Amino acid sequence: MSSKPLKPEQYAAIQLLVQPKNNGFTLDEIADSVAFTRQRLYRWCQNINFNDEIKR
Repeated sequence: MSSKPLKPEQYAAIQLLVQPKNNGFTLDEIADSVAFTRQRLYRWCQNINFNDEIKR
């Protein structure tokens, strides 16, 4: 089973999430910066591919 590649906005969120203390941003601000809701950001964080990319 092949995994779906991450979208550019997911990579943008990851760049903020991997910074110490989210680079001072709240999860709401991170979601707003990539034009999505906090709920979508939460769902992304449940995604194995998204989490694997954060851990890299």
